[in-house]
Amino acid sequence: MPYTMNLHKFFHDLQNESYAIMKYAGIDEYIPGSDIDIFVQDIQSVVKKIVASGNEYLDHGYEINVIDNLEKHSY
Repeated sequence: MPYTMNLHKFFHDLQNESYAIMKYAGIDEYIPGSDIDIFVQDIQSVVKKIVASGNEYLDHGYEINVIDNLEKHSY
């Protein structure tokens, strides 16, 4: 069985951030391997929290890639 992300913990870690979730049915409907689009106010802070939350997955053979694609988005 693949090691899956604990979304309850993930969103708990973001509780003090300003963000909006797009195209997301809910934690119980999430299909592992699909993505979640999150618009954030402070991208540096949120990226640090995502990486910190994802560190436990490195021991299970996963890797973390942070992709800076700000030029592909409008705001």
